[in-house]
Parts: sequence; C-alpha cells; structure tokens
Amino acid sequence: VVLPGRVTLKGTRAKGRVTLEGTSSQGGFVAPFRVVIWGAKGKLPLRPFKTVLANKNGLFKVTLLRSAQQTAFQARVADTEAVSTGARAAELCTATFSSLPVPCSSFTISAFTARSKLVTVR
Repeated sequence: VVLPGRVTLKGTRAKGRVTLEGTSSQGGFVAPFRVVIWGAKGKLPLRPFKTVLANKNGLFKVTLLRSAQQTAFQARVADTEAVSTGARAAELCTATFSSLPVPCSSFTISAFTARSKLVTVR
C-alpha cells in the first residue's frame, strides 16, 4: 500500500522568538516521524538547521533562539519502508482494510517524503 505523506508547518513570532509547530502523518496515520526544519534568511536558499521528532500524535514544536536570523521555513519529513506482522498488523489491517473481503495478516508501508508549504515569519 502506498500512502501519501503529509507535513504541515505554522510559524509565529512572540517576544522576539520564532515558534514553529506542525503535524506529520502518512495516509492519515500518525507516528513519531523525524522532521527536518529548513530555514533561510530572506530569499536565500533553504538549508536544514534543526531536526525534531514528532510525538506519538504526529505533533512537533520548535522554538528558536532570539538570535536566529531565519525568516523563511519549511518542514520536511522522510521515512523508510515499514513491515509489520502480528498484533500491530492486525490493528492497522482492521482500521484500514476492514471493507475488503480478504483477510490481512501483515502489511508493508512504503517509504515516503513530504514537504510543507513555505512559511514566512517576520
């Protein structure tokens, strides 16, 4: 099964600090995916500068130092292929494929990448 990946990003500035928060998921399922925050000052090319791990609900949050110069941000997530069997597979099979007339005993989730929209914080 190939499920589409998704990552969102929202940025705010308060008291001189930039806070970035968002969600990551694959096909609507959340997991602690590794999210790389890319940033740039103005119109310069984006560069990776921070890696965070989303929590079990797919949420992540980063607060930058006051000295951070970046004003443009993008979150990117990439995950490798996953194979599950047994109880973990039964849970996902029931939730996802219950309408199919064939039993499901294992599953493979394909590798994916996703990028958020470019967010500008002034």
